[in-house]
Amino acid sequence: MSATLLIDMALDSDPNLHSFFLGRLASLATRQAASASPKERAALSVAMFSIYLDCLDLGLGAEAQAIIGGLRHESTERSAA
Repeated sequence: MSATLLIDMALDSDPNLHSFFLGRLASLATRQAASASPKERAALSVAMFSIYLDCLDLGLGAEAQAIIGGLRHESTERSAA
């Protein structure tokens, strides 16, 4: 069975799957941005990468990149201030 077929079956069984993964990525990105602990930020980075790969599998690459890009933009603004 191909990966595409499995993804299509998963999306058919739960139409909110896109929202779940994008929401999870946004939540982790927010937590990482707010964390003062380097260990916690590193752990959140690993979790974000895993969710990002799931988003790519679901065809949500542009949306996931926008979430991560927003995090980088905020980080750059804070560093400049």
